Amino acid sequence: MRKASRYTAFAEFKRKEHELQFKNYDVKASLFFLRLAVLFGGLFFAFYIVIDILHGVPPEVLSQIYLWRLLPLGYCVPFFFFAGKIKGHRALGLVTSIMEIATFFFYMAVLFIYADPEWTSKSMSVAVFVLLVFNFPNYLLHNVITSVFISAFYFVFTCLAIPNHMDTFNWYQFFGVLISIFFSYITFYQLNTLKRNNYLSQSHLQKLAETDKLTNINNRTSIDLTLQSCCLSASVNVDSFALIMFDIDKFKTVNDTYGHAVGDSVLIETVAVAIERIRKSDVIARWGGEEFVIILPQTNIDMAYKLAERIRISIMKHHFSVVGQVTASFGVTEYFQGDTAETVIERADRHMYEAKRGGRNKTVFQVAAE
Repeated sequence: MRKASRYTAFAEFKRKEHELQFKNYDVKASLFFLRLAVLFGGLFFAFYIVIDILHGVPPEVLSQIYLWRLLPLGYCVPFFFFAGKIKGHRALGLVTSIMEIATFFFYMAVLFIYADPEWTSKSMSVAVFVLLVFNFPNYLLHNVITSVFISAFYFVFTCLAIPNHMDTFNWYQFFGVLISIFFSYITFYQLNTLKRNNYLSQSHLQKLAETDKLTNINNRTSIDLTLQSCCLSASVNVDSFALIMFDIDKFKTVNDTYGHAVGDSVLIETVAVAIERIRKSDVIARWGGEEFVIILPQTNIDMAYKLAERIRISIMKHHFSVVGQVTASFGVTEYFQGDTAETVIERADRHMYEAKRGGRNKTVFQVAAE
């Protein structure tokens, strides 16, 4: 049986959440190129005045052409500087398509001014314009609609401008442009699906690199980067965060008595209990072995202590399969100005071991910077 495609006819993910994630990623990756391409396109269109002069276009005609040649710079230059302020990738794609259509209208205006616009040869420029449209980073659907619209407009315009031009050769031009649209669609459909396949592969590899295989939460590498980012943000914005570190009590005894498979199930169940108590904004990770870390953004020490206690009590009351009861010891701290990721972890780790030395199944925290 043929496997169903994950893509629509316009090379978008059928799953909307995947498409949204990809577009957010793709806009960041391609925005600079798009801004540069739009600016270069506007400059090239304006620079063609020089070609008109070299071809000996009469001065009275040039004075009219100047306006149409320079108009695209009126939106290409602002787009280059302010494209990043456009909210949403859909809006960005729509603005791009509108600029493409407007530029083509100005191009047609220039052709209309020429005494002999050479419509036959100019139809080839429409095919080139179609290729340019497909090369701009945009939704494939937008590119198809824009290409069909400008091609239809061109041929309707030429038929109205030259009533007796509906000959066989003109139909060759028409089908030539259609073929250009068709093959551009096929090519860029493949490129767009390839980009999305690469994105899925990179996302999967990144998740593997940042996820603990057993518990399916963040691993030490991931949480270390997150903690460094939190410290940097807190130092700049004077916005504190808290950190909880906890360790399963007598976990070696569990492994020695019941085996590592049961020990693994204890780790998985412990994580599940903790996740039920934390917020979506909190970040939990396996620090190593039976040790876990939770980063609590915009949280003070009192709030963190209360959460740690809720998690500790929940673990203590939870009935673990095979083992029965398990407890954990907690160390809690918060960020202070001047802290680094290492000092925050070291302080939480010290408090956690104080809880263990104090009899286990406890939560220890400090009330001031040490």
